[in-house]
Amino acid sequence: MAASTEVEPKQLAVLEYKTVFGVKLQTPCDMEVEMVRTCIELGKKHLGELKNWQEEGNAAVQNMKDALDAKYGPHWTVIAGKHWGASITHDATHFINYVLGKDLNVTVRLVA
Repeated sequence: MAASTEVEPKQLAVLEYKTVFGVKLQTPCDMEVEMVRTCIELGKKHLGELKNWQEEGNAAVQNMKDALDAKYGPHWTVIAGKHWGASITHDATHFINYVLGKDLNVTVRLVA
C-alpha cells in the first residue's frame, strides 16, 4: 500500500500579512527595511496606477525590475498579477511578497 502524501495540518505554513508602508506584506520578511520600502514604493509607482494591465503590465514590471537592478545590482525578478501561485527558491534576505491595492500580488526576489 502506497504511503499517503497528504500533509498534516500542523505542517502547513500559515501565511500572515501585516500592513507595512500601505500594503499587506507577507510575514515573516527578513529583507532589510530600506529594501522593503524601495520594493513597495517601486510597486506603487510602476504597478499601482495601471489602467490596462494587458497593454501596460509587462512594461511596468520590467521598469520595476530595471530600477531594482540599477539600485542593488543585477539579477532581480519581479512577478505581479492577480491570480497565480509559485514555488520559489530564494535567499530569505532578498525576497518580498505583498498585496498592492485590493488584489495585485507582487513578488520580488534576487536570483543568486
